Amino acid sequence: MYGPEYPDAVWSADFMLDALACGRSFYTFNIIDDFNREIVNIEVDTSITSQRLVRIFEQIRQERTLPQVLRTDNGPEFLGEAFTQWAKANGMAIRTSNPARPTRAWRDSVALRQGFRSAFRADIRTKLFACHGQALPNALSIPKVTTPFIS
Repeated sequence: MYGPEYPDAVWSADFMLDALACGRSFYTFNIIDDFNREIVNIEVDTSITSQRLVRIFEQIRQERTLPQVLRTDNGPEFLGEAFTQWAKANGMAIRTSNPARPTRAWRDSVALRQGFRSAFRADIRTKLFACHGQALPNALSIPKVTTPFIS
């Protein structure tokens, strides 16, 4: 796998889908710096569009340098006109996977994201329960959390 030589050169981004105990689905949009595996950003909502990705990256750009390369899958959010034009205008190349012919680098990147997903789910669930002063019961049950984006 190509390893960037410094932070903020190459980031990987992907979505995760999960559900609350009540059954309502939500997405997390996760961005990881491939150099040091730093979590750059996690955005949580019930829907995240191509236009929303532009807003997310604009917010990130206020605090740090955008990467030269963003590794993603072939999801419509990443390939939407709003995001692809914005990325091009801001000097960020989008490198998507080819599901029919995965490269070694992409397989390694997928393994990295899958490891992140497992660790993220375990960590966030533990923190949610700790925040609400409850013991962690079954790993599959998540309490309903009232937030601005989930009612």
